Amino acid sequence: MDRIAIVTQDDGLRKLLKQSLGKAGFGVVVTTTAELAADGYRGDRCAALIVDAAGANSAAAELVRRVRKEPKLQEAPLLMIIGSGQGALLEQGDIDDFVTAPVNPEALEARLRFLLRRVGGGTPQERVILGALTVDFAKYEVTLHHEPLDLTYKEFELLKFLVTHPDRVYSREQLLNQVWGYDYLGGTRTVDVHIRRLRAKLGPRHSSLIDTIRNVGYKCTPQGFSR
Repeated sequence: MDRIAIVTQDDGLRKLLKQSLGKAGFGVVVTTTAELAADGYRGDRCAALIVDAAGANSAAAELVRRVRKEPKLQEAPLLMIIGSGQGALLEQGDIDDFVTAPVNPEALEARLRFLLRRVGGGTPQERVILGALTVDFAKYEVTLHHEPLDLTYKEFELLKFLVTHPDRVYSREQLLNQVWGYDYLGGTRTVDVHIRRLRAKLGPRHSSLIDTIRNVGYKCTPQGFSR
């Protein structure tokens, strides 16, 4: 279980994140200060930090500095919650990712999982093999019947995300946030275009790996994959 430290002064947000991330399978320590967050670990590894800086421009930088002074927390990737007009906070080198307030628990969970994978948190996974298809994360290589598929970077990242979350349906918005990030300015049509290209490269025999859920989005369906 990945253990997450959350630092916020907002009682409502504290309860919301503890409940939502707890249900998502994370071990959660939610406190009001960096020092209390560190005390909550008692030797356990902190997989990631969430720091609520929304509406606290001057105090946010100091809060991040205090967090990074704590030995149990200083190596953990940091996801910051910011409000409108607080983009300058992201220039601090200690911040690894961000979400904007008001917080959507589902979006924050997705962004947190994305951050953990990107920085190597959680359980490491080098590749996924589905019959004749191999997706090698370390080599950024996809092979089908031992022949390489020529994928763009985003096509690879999209395929990687889908095969590591089999049988779970994701909306276009969720896939856009997971693969392209919150700073991407394009629309959800980008997801459809990349799905179409992926299916074309997989070929008619194997395109069933990516299933369309009408009016919802897409999912990876390994059991329907032609080997």
